[in-house]
Amino acid sequence: MRMSRLVLVAVGVAFLCTANSQAGTQAGKSELRIDGSLQNMSMDSSDSTMLSGQIVYNKFLSDQFSLGAAIRPMIQTQSSDYGDDQTTSFLFLLGRGDFYLTGGESSFVPYIGAHAGVINYEYDMGGDDSTSESVLTYGIQGGGKFFVNENTSFNIELDLSIYSPETEDDYGDSEDVTVTTVLFGYSVYF
Repeated sequence: MRMSRLVLVAVGVAFLCTANSQAGTQAGKSELRIDGSLQNMSMDSSDSTMLSGQIVYNKFLSDQFSLGAAIRPMIQTQSSDYGDDQTTSFLFLLGRGDFYLTGGESSFVPYIGAHAGVINYEYDMGGDDSTSESVLTYGIQGGGKFFVNENTSFNIELDLSIYSPETEDDYGDSEDVTVTTVLFGYSVYF
């Protein structure tokens, strides 16, 4: 409840600050974005939640469309009562396209998009027991940009990614992994 109030206050402040600003989503511009995120990884057998970050570079091909690349590293450590700690690290390398629903004079610009790429993940169970693999992923994203001025914005995004690891469960089946991410960030346009 406290987190949702904090998000509402931040959105309200950003909206008040952006009431007279122009959107920076103009053809030919570039965007460099840094995000922090809360991520839920859901499999048939378990769920886990972790914090991560993301760096995005976008190039606006038109006022309403951009292509870009994103890097999202994550590290999770789980303690075990029966042995060594388990460390899991993920590196998402994604290509993405976004379609902006408004632009020009708008101070809030919503968008939707899709992404595809590669996830490299490594499980280290301590000692010599570790697994490292790279698999393909795909997904969708949507969010909004609150422009402070033509060259900066605060951002919020919901991202859904799906992949199938090469490892199998106890029955020999590969299970799909769904990663749901809520991202909060800041962009600079140049």
